[in-house]
Amino acid sequence: MPKKYSIHPHPAPPRFRPIGMLGIVDWREDCSSCHNCVKRNCVYDLYSEEKEILHDEFGFLDYIYQCKGCLVCIQNCTKNILTRVVNPEYRKLGDTYYTPEIILSTWYQSETGRIPVSGSGYGGKFSGEGFDSMWTDMSEIVRPTRDGIHGREYINTGVEIGRKLKALAFESGQLTKTPPPRIESPIPLMFDILPENWQRGPVLHSVIKSGKQMGLYTIVRFKNITENMSIKDDNIVPFIEAEDTIDIRQVKHAKMVMISYGDEVFKQKDILKKENPEQIVAIRIAANPEVAGRIV
Repeated sequence: MPKKYSIHPHPAPPRFRPIGMLGIVDWREDCSSCHNCVKRNCVYDLYSEEKEILHDEFGFLDYIYQCKGCLVCIQNCTKNILTRVVNPEYRKLGDTYYTPEIILSTWYQSETGRIPVSGSGYGGKFSGEGFDSMWTDMSEIVRPTRDGIHGREYINTGVEIGRKLKALAFESGQLTKTPPPRIESPIPLMFDILPENWQRGPVLHSVIKSGKQMGLYTIVRFKNITENMSIKDDNIVPFIEAEDTIDIRQVKHAKMVMISYGDEVFKQKDILKKENPEQIVAIRIAANPEVAGRIV
């Protein structure tokens, strides 16, 4: 089995304070001013954090934006003045497609670099359009290994990119056909071309560096590849557009090259394969009503 694939994320504190789903309403007019307020018994110690951040600005605290719903304060309050509610600001987030749940989940992933899995597991069916209708096997979350007949086995998340033979044929125990070249990605993910409005500062270099560290490939427009980028060592997939004028030797050592669909696309492919037969050549086709026929 291949080596277990793992990502080592680093926390990135948000620039803006996320709006939490749950909050605590405090009816202070009935408060007994206990010296040891039950809020300080919060399992997650969130009250102290919120107090330090919001006290100077507002002078009081009505909502605990990051409440996890442990309910310790509500259960132990002697005057029953605490009530857990859904933050009204949370309900206003997003729209019918990007729901508050999706936004909060994305915030969590961006801040921690972790998959948001709760103790009760997956909370609902995948439904909707586009990527929301996809179901992926997340069994590694709850069962990262299995004990097979050969001992402890890890779940392989790797995929191969490239053509494959429809069938294998042998003669005297040897393959009669040489399999086409392939490259392997440790997970079924590839970083796509950055939009033009993000082509600034260190953004592109950061994406390429992240891809290299994880063994993934990053598609970069040929015109955006600079001298301090290594096409081979940084797992860069150069994207050659119809208007690009290049020397094929500049992309000879790329494990994979992407070219835009056009009248000369197969001629371009043949030139690239002649220079490096082991190179994967992908054709990028725009998703429009004619795309199915063009692919066929």
